[in-house]
Amino acid sequence: MVTAPAPGIWIIVCAAAFVGGLGAWVFAAGARAAILGSLSRRWPVARGRITESGVVETSRGARLVVRYAYQVDGTSYTGSTLGFASPGSRWIAMPPRDDMRRAAEQQYAIGREVDVFYWPARASVSALEPGFHRASVTLLALGGLWLGVGAAVFAMAFVRYR
Repeated sequence: MVTAPAPGIWIIVCAAAFVGGLGAWVFAAGARAAILGSLSRRWPVARGRITESGVVETSRGARLVVRYAYQVDGTSYTGSTLGFASPGSRWIAMPPRDDMRRAAEQQYAIGREVDVFYWPARASVSALEPGFHRASVTLLALGGLWLGVGAAVFAMAFVRYR
């Protein structure tokens, strides 16, 4: 005889789907950061200029916000990617230390010329700090963990009530 699932099972299934979906999103962001970061060392370089620079305080520390403009084959582009999963990027916050903030603001002072590394297949994808950063591995690990937990809870919910 098959028993009907308990009404609370759908809460567990929805929670598992949410955690698994969030894990998949974080895992995909880590994979993108790792791949683009690794490839960016070999990308062409264009000269650009910093148009905006500042530090935003967050609950996790401080985040450097940089915007820059550059040209590729006569077409103008703007970018805001410091590095793919690098410290100070949107994924990894820097500690709120005044000396680190001043150094970062001086390095990316408004009006300063910088090297912009751009993806040859899509010049609108660019970064100021090329290369692979360890933080992308952290994103992959956290995303994989959340995805695994979501899948395990989802599977256990249905195994228990089949």
